Amino acid sequence: MHRRGLSLIEVVIAIVLLALAAGPLAIQLAGALQSRQQALTQHVIVQLARERMGEIYADAATPNRGYAWISPARYPAETAPHGLTGYARTTEIREVDPSDFLTPQPGSGLKRVRVRVTGPGDQQLVVDFFVARESPTP
Repeated sequence: MHRRGLSLIEVVIAIVLLALAAGPLAIQLAGALQSRQQALTQHVIVQLARERMGEIYADAATPNRGYAWISPARYPAETAPHGLTGYARTTEIREVDPSDFLTPQPGSGLKRVRVRVTGPGDQQLVVDFFVARESPTP
């Protein structure tokens, strides 16, 4: 019985075919990893914005804090919040005219809050929301 081995030509052809397939596979894998990283970054950005919104709404609803507590000094700009390098969070707070929600109007009883979170790859999220002074109940 005679065993047949692989010839040098067959080995070279197999290596060439593997090399041709490896390029597109590597590109596809790199794209998938990049998409996964972007999704993770977006998730962190959303969570940081939600956290700040929750803090502000909780402070507004807390009896010993309330509407007057909500001020820019209470929520300073942060670089690397929670140690997250590459992320930043800012909070703008302005009392605005209730008829247009844009014109600054101290004493209006309506604060416009803008939370901006940025992350790696220049991804960012901007959320605008409002906090109103509670009217005394009759």
